[in-house]
Amino acid sequence: MLVLIYTRSDDFYAHNERAVTGAGHECVSAGSIDDLILLLRSLPVDVIYVHMQTVGNEYNGLAASLEAFQNYNIRLFAGINLDKTEEHSHKPDENCFECVYTCNNDPRPFIACLQALSDELAADDTEKKQRASLQACAIDHASFSWNFSCYAGIEAIRANDMLKQITCGTQSFLIPIEHNRNIQIILTELYNNAVDHGILTLPSELKQDAEGFAKFYELRLSRLNKLKTGFIDISLSQVIVDHKVRISILLADSGKGFEYDNLFNAAMSDSAYGRGIPIIRKLSKSIEYKGNGNEVAVIYEWPL
Repeated sequence: MLVLIYTRSDDFYAHNERAVTGAGHECVSAGSIDDLILLLRSLPVDVIYVHMQTVGNEYNGLAASLEAFQNYNIRLFAGINLDKTEEHSHKPDENCFECVYTCNNDPRPFIACLQALSDELAADDTEKKQRASLQACAIDHASFSWNFSCYAGIEAIRANDMLKQITCGTQSFLIPIEHNRNIQIILTELYNNAVDHGILTLPSELKQDAEGFAKFYELRLSRLNKLKTGFIDISLSQVIVDHKVRISILLADSGKGFEYDNLFNAAMSDSAYGRGIPIIRKLSKSIEYKGNGNEVAVIYEWPL
């Protein structure tokens, strides 16, 4: 697994990095929300371990940033030192974080959590392989076409469960793991763009720093609660073309759209926002906006 440790303490990272790599996992660190977002967008992170004693006043911005990535199926752990109490430490949201209590930066409680998670994933993987082997007797993934669609009205958008429904709905199609992960990243970026900028017309420029991120997601929640109408319509389909598996993704939203003629001229920037479209372009064969900009088509494919 790839573990991202969020901390400003070199001592905390050193203790835990050695233990994590010693347990057979990979490890990276982030000391700011901007670093965190850049890593989440560029690396397949499985676990985030937050050192609560160094979060300080950035907790709200951090929590909002992690919420934006909740569809990536990342497990979140909060490390709480029992031997220290600081004015700016925050109690993590237990609905979001799994708490890890430790003393003197002892990494063993977190390593125990990683081992339990590894055992859990191994059990799930065994079950999936058994299920897949039974399905494979009747299904050759590369030899059939399928289509799947999902519509979300305003209540479903508020509940933020559309992507989870799509993930569940496409599991039976046996998309290879590495391609399924890329498709989920593409869907998440398209969906978040449709909600944030298409339907809610939120300004990305707010996300310049931790305070801006907090304001962005406060405004997001406020506009979602006030919105009376809106929809997102997503469809996926698979065909076999020229010895390649091609998956087409179509998304339409109820927003007014935007001017997209010069959208693809700029390269990926170093800012904490505006990186979604370049990521989709990198992962996919093509991306094309249509109509007023409130429709987008993406093609993702791989060779047989």
